[in-house]
Amino acid sequence: MSQEDEKCEQQQPEPQELPDRDVIVRLSERFEIFTRQVLSKMDELLSMRDTVEKLLQRKSVKRQQDAERKRQQRAVANRAQVGDRLPLNEKHEIFKPRMAEMHEKYITWAHIGVQFGVVGNVQDWLSYIASDWNHWTFEVKPITRVSNRPHYFSRGIRSEATWTDVFGRETGIAERTFSEPIFWDFYHIMYKVLLMMEEMPDFDNVQDSFRAHVQLACSGVACMTKSGMYKYFDKTPFDHLEPECAKVPQYRLMATRVMQALRKGVVKKALADPREEKELVRMGKARAQDHLRQLRNEANKLIFMHNLRKGQLSPEEKQQVEALDVWGFRPKLEKFPKIV
Repeated sequence: MSQEDEKCEQQQPEPQELPDRDVIVRLSERFEIFTRQVLSKMDELLSMRDTVEKLLQRKSVKRQQDAERKRQQRAVANRAQVGDRLPLNEKHEIFKPRMAEMHEKYITWAHIGVQFGVVGNVQDWLSYIASDWNHWTFEVKPITRVSNRPHYFSRGIRSEATWTDVFGRETGIAERTFSEPIFWDFYHIMYKVLLMMEEMPDFDNVQDSFRAHVQLACSGVACMTKSGMYKYFDKTPFDHLEPECAKVPQYRLMATRVMQALRKGVVKKALADPREEKELVRMGKARAQDHLRQLRNEANKLIFMHNLRKGQLSPEEKQQVEALDVWGFRPKLEKFPKIV
């Protein structure tokens, strides 16, 4: 044998010994144990996942229930806060009288106005009316203040303006822009209030200065009231659209007082707590409640008599129907067919 053959035999690996049968069995058992442990852990993880998923679902359902309960609570609170306030949508102008819906407000303002008129405090009364109208009458405030600038609501749109655009200059309404302030249109509401005040017996005790400022706040429509349009000596009867009125210093001075009183009420809320109201306001509200109760009773009585007599009313009762129309309590009388 040559040396090369010997080297090749030496380099060939020796055959490995096969493992015993017992070793294979133990490995198989260990593998089965390990497999069972892995499967057990997987089952625990799956069970834990199901538990966590159920907890998350319960938490999500609870959050939804809490959110729904809070929404209902807010809705109830909003309804309680809004109360019987009137809607203000794109179909409604903010200065529209809306007699059918606001007649009780007008009656209350009129009674309060008579109390203020006896003492001659017209500015506080105008401020109270403007505040009650802007803050406590509608679901949405007709005029809001954003960054100290007024935004007025008109036909579903918030229009930005300046205080001068709405109420005129604070130092005095200028002659050339006398008829431009937007709040002159408030005369539609003041006219209804003045009509009711004139029907009250205490209106004769109202001071002349108070009456003059109210007539001026009604502008040109005051001609349809018993008091008539305000006239300063031999000057032109007051109408904010009349160019000659803008040239009268007395008219400009009175208009400035009226506009600034209204602006004060629009900016500042009237006190909603009866304990903090002025005595004149409380007296006016108390008399208004008694008057409203009396008007309802009269309207119901006329309806009863009309139905009892099959549509026949005496001349006095017909006059009562017309008188109730001024207060917004005109009874709804059913029409009976004529018997031939």
